[in-house]
Amino acid sequence: MSVIEFKLPTKIIFGANSLDSLSKTIKQYGSRAVIVTDGGSFNQIGLIDQIVKKLNDDFINVIVYSDINSKSTSDDADIIANLIRYSKANCIVSIGGFKVQNIAKGAGVVVSNSGEASDYVNGQPVYHTPIPIISVPTIFGCLSEINQGMYLFDKYDNILKESTDKNILVKDCIIDPLLYATIPVKYFMSSALSVFALAFDAYMSTSLNIMNDPIVKHSMGMSINSINKLMLNSSDTENISNMAMANILCGITTSNGSFGAIRALSIAVSSIYSVNKSIVSTIMLPHIMEYYITVVPDKYTILADIIDDIDPEMTPFEIASQGGTYIKRILQNINLPTRLNEINIDRSKFNKVAELALTYSGMNELPRAMNYESLITLLEQAY
Repeated sequence: MSVIEFKLPTKIIFGANSLDSLSKTIKQYGSRAVIVTDGGSFNQIGLIDQIVKKLNDDFINVIVYSDINSKSTSDDADIIANLIRYSKANCIVSIGGFKVQNIAKGAGVVVSNSGEASDYVNGQPVYHTPIPIISVPTIFGCLSEINQGMYLFDKYDNILKESTDKNILVKDCIIDPLLYATIPVKYFMSSALSVFALAFDAYMSTSLNIMNDPIVKHSMGMSINSINKLMLNSSDTENISNMAMANILCGITTSNGSFGAIRALSIAVSSIYSVNKSIVSTIMLPHIMEYYITVVPDKYTILADIIDDIDPEMTPFEIASQGGTYIKRILQNINLPTRLNEINIDRSKFNKVAELALTYSGMNELPRAMNYESLITLLEQAY
């Protein structure tokens, strides 16, 4: 596949080996960059060293901040902001998943607006566009590289908070499907399935409009088709590229609409229990599918169009039930958890999860309203 470019307003550079365009992209802003990344996995495979060498060969000065981990907070964003000021960097390059992308956003906001990153997830407006951020995502289902706003652990109370400020956005996003194959297969497959879960989330949102409707439907269809093929061969470049495109389409939808309960619960559970949010989203998917069926049954007919095992002649309720069973079967086939109790969490903090989930955007645009009690019920059912 050739490399293609388009804007959301974030400029997307997509295609195999599109990472080769990183030097050119940086040079739009200058010759100094700070790379923000997760030091563990990428250092092991030598990816960051390879990138730094290439940038140095292209006369770009680079400083790497690779201390992002599961315990990173808004404090890391503040540290990176000071590093950017000290090095007089012209841009940030964020290489990694959800936490890396959001901490890079926090750093970019602080550099251009002063204060602390914590201020901006506690309601302070962002008056100035962040220093240019070049995002290089390495996992499906993050979508922070495309969507406006950010999520950060507030260093003062250690709660994952959200800013929906539309001035917080990535300037350029390089999506190289070959990078997705660098993560462990378990997380690769769970993140792929999470694309379908998040697309379903957006599809069910009352914010969905006639422009986004066909886009998110195409995302759902592409993701299911690609998952079936990736289960047979997780390293097939064409299938990975198709899944990456499904991921982009989901991001396009949500950048002009909103997520819902699946996104909110996956982030809240991940925040409270420090578990993988992609895995949580796929566990919660069948239960939320069941929750919505009574109010929007006709929307479930799309599942018969994209899942071969479902008979389109069945009733919407039967289709919804078969859809949930199909998702659970995929999870079992690729040896992923189907219940929350399989990922080393307990019920003791479900109250905190429900309270936190209700603070996230999109929870007021669900086809069937949710409150504290209904969220607790859903978590118990998934447990």
